[in-house]
Amino acid sequence: MKCKPVYELQLASAGEGEPSVLLPCKTRRFLPADATVEWRHINKDVVVHMYSNDTRQPIIQIENYQNRTKMMENPLRTGDLSLTLHSPCPADSGLYVCTVQKRGHKVKQKVVSLHVKENGAFLVADLVFGDVVPDGQLCPPENRTGSIGDDESLRGGLKDSLRGSLKGSTDQRSSASSLWSSNREVHLSHQSIYEND
Repeated sequence: MKCKPVYELQLASAGEGEPSVLLPCKTRRFLPADATVEWRHINKDVVVHMYSNDTRQPIIQIENYQNRTKMMENPLRTGDLSLTLHSPCPADSGLYVCTVQKRGHKVKQKVVSLHVKENGAFLVADLVFGDVVPDGQLCPPENRTGSIGDDESLRGGLKDSLRGSLKGSTDQRSSASSLWSSNREVHLSHQSIYEND
């Protein structure tokens, strides 16, 4: 199986009215119709959004995110698992993980870092650590670099979000990541990440 590592770093801007930010997660892999998609805020260890059997399950969603999250229609069929978060605020900053599971087995996992400034600007760092392959390991990504513009506080917020935040669950291990900035760029070096069965 070929792994296609991806690292995207982008600025998202709020529109007038009800601003929102997109936490991206797309796959070309076939996803079973009975799979479950869960978006979780890693730092707070809370479920932000869950999708299962073509219905949303807001019952297990914590109150702070109710009526603020939305996924595309038929995400398992289209492969677009991205999450729209309405009215983002600084308290929403941190790492989010999108996990696709079927009968308790992880099919795909993706981590996205979000930093929301008080003035409404936000930064989304899209970190794809790879698809879960049948032997339970994640294909590690290559080092990637992305430009995020002039805003020093956005770069600092991203560093703060990523530094020491990827603790994950007990079934996930990650090696030390290093992040540094220079000349309007943020660099992420992640040596390896894998998952135990």
